[in-house]
Amino acid sequence: MRNVVALVVMLAPLVLATADAQDAVDPAPVGLAEARSALPDHRRYQVDLLPNDMSADQQTQLATMIGDAAAGQHFYGAVVSYRPAAGGTTEYKMRSGLHSRDAAKAGAMADCEAARAADDGACTLIGEIVPEGWSADMPELSHLAVQALTETAADLPGNVVVARSRAGDGFEIRSGDDVRQATLTACNAANVVAGLPEDCDIVIDDLAGR
Repeated sequence: MRNVVALVVMLAPLVLATADAQDAVDPAPVGLAEARSALPDHRRYQVDLLPNDMSADQQTQLATMIGDAAAGQHFYGAVVSYRPAAGGTTEYKMRSGLHSRDAAKAGAMADCEAARAADDGACTLIGEIVPEGWSADMPELSHLAVQALTETAADLPGNVVVARSRAGDGFEIRSGDDVRQATLTACNAANVVAGLPEDCDIVIDDLAGR
């Protein structure tokens, strides 16, 4: 089945995270059964646009553009824009395929701030990519992590542990006895290879649900 994208126009502005995603409080791990019951469909996502002065057709075109750009790795994502002082086309920066809304927003905003000149317009969050029907009860896992967990977790023997990066897109899934530390270590090691900080935490631990 192909990925399916829906357009949602937000009725109220979203609040940007005030702290970097790396500084967020570690979530308490949940058991595998609880996590799987709350997992979204990894094939379906929606683009939430913040209030703007675009026409309905323009909003649909923008949402489609965002969805197409993130087709391989969609939720969680964010799009930030700024207007160059010299005029011309609005510039966009997007991050996608991350494990949380906060990480996506922080990453896209950092990319925008790094790209714009001091006299350019301010960086503004214009949209987010989230699982279709997103709710705060969903585990903070990217599209690819949800897909991996959905397709493999039922066949994994023993205790299942999932670690994921707070700021990046890395994750690790392992099963067996006493694999918690090994899962965390492997996730952090992959971050180091990617030039990212060791910021992984455990979000699913089957023992937590027993």
